[in-house]
Amino acid sequence: MESGGAVRPASPATPGPVFNKASLTRSGKTIVPFPGAGREAAFYEKDGVDGRREGTVMSDLNRDDLKIILLFGIHLAKIDGDFAVWEKKILARFADAMKLTEREKSEMVHQEISLSQGLRRLSGQEAKSLLVKTLCAVSHSDGDTHPNEVDFIHKVVERLETQVFILPQGEWGTYEDEVITELNEAASPLT
Repeated sequence: MESGGAVRPASPATPGPVFNKASLTRSGKTIVPFPGAGREAAFYEKDGVDGRREGTVMSDLNRDDLKIILLFGIHLAKIDGDFAVWEKKILARFADAMKLTEREKSEMVHQEISLSQGLRRLSGQEAKSLLVKTLCAVSHSDGDTHPNEVDFIHKVVERLETQVFILPQGEWGTYEDEVITELNEAASPLT
């Protein structure tokens, strides 16, 4: 991994699990596997062609949700023992999209929250979905998705008590722009 003004590292081509989407349908919903780290895939239902609901406004997110999501992102970025420059950059982009003040940002760097407490405090399905997308984007940001990061994401998904669609691991980089858009939409009414 390079630092400073270096070129962003290329993402390793990590193939997602191989499955036949047509054979994994039930009740009009497509079942897709969570790309687990050396374990059987967990399956989650999703709506629509790619699991994203077009035109959905993230209206039930609150400022506490956004901070919890960012705290989990910071935790994930540090979980492999290397808080990489690309992880810091994506988290800074997310914090800016959330319209956090400089004071809020500096306080959050040293703040911690337990997994169970944080998940309990999330206000709803949109917050949970955004949390998972954020974690996937942060994990992918440095071009090296560490097994500890995948394990943490899997643990979060298992404890959400709801079904969440996750793209195959090789496509997690696509979440960055989607998360920025959703954060901008969510933060606008909060500021």
